[in-house]
Amino acid sequence: MIKTPEAKLFDLRLAAYERISSMVMIELSTNPSPLHRMQVAQWSVPKLVYYGIKAYAFYDRTAKFDDQQDRFVQMEAVLTSVGGLTPREFMGIFPIKKTYDGEKYQIKDYFSAMLDSVNANGIDKPIDEPFKFLMEYWNDDVTDFMVNMMMTMSRINREKTGKGLFEQFVDEHRL
Repeated sequence: MIKTPEAKLFDLRLAAYERISSMVMIELSTNPSPLHRMQVAQWSVPKLVYYGIKAYAFYDRTAKFDDQQDRFVQMEAVLTSVGGLTPREFMGIFPIKKTYDGEKYQIKDYFSAMLDSVNANGIDKPIDEPFKFLMEYWNDDVTDFMVNMMMTMSRINREKTGKGLFEQFVDEHRL
């Protein structure tokens, strides 16, 4: 099967994410001291967040993932890693998209992202609710990551109940 350039990038980014994850596990198992843990987190969390979001921001419509639950667990691990950063650090990795006409068109923009996600959390405090923070953030890679996470959740729900998240919402609210 011939892979698209985007699919090859997905493979490379996922491999980098997995390599860093395994390096962290090895580092932490060899020296469990709190100071060492902090040092490992300082160099590893930004890399894990970058490669995790970049890898899972890609969606290959031709690919079939055998285990959606496994994919979701990996995406949740990326989300957990986001909680190890402050919004200032996160903005250094994934800058907020510089569009300023959100109020005019009633869409998300730089100002609403700063207000709803960054300032609501506190710019120098660790991110309390990574899922909510990323849903309100305005960056193409982050948005793609969150859309793919929601699609994965919907597929898992469809495997269990026969309905996707949206279909279930419509049925529950009789819309």
